Amino acid sequence: MNLMGKAMRLNPHHPGWYHIVAFMTLIKQIQRTFAEKSGG
Repeated sequence: MNLMGKAMRLNPHHPGWYHIVAFMTLIKQIQRTFAEKSGG
């Protein structure tokens, strides 16, 4: 996480960070859907 922070400071406009944010959002959506299905 520290390395990621350094890289973001060096190049905050790198397009890769947008993919990371989208990926994290996708994971949260999947986890929420999974919780709803397993919860009832």
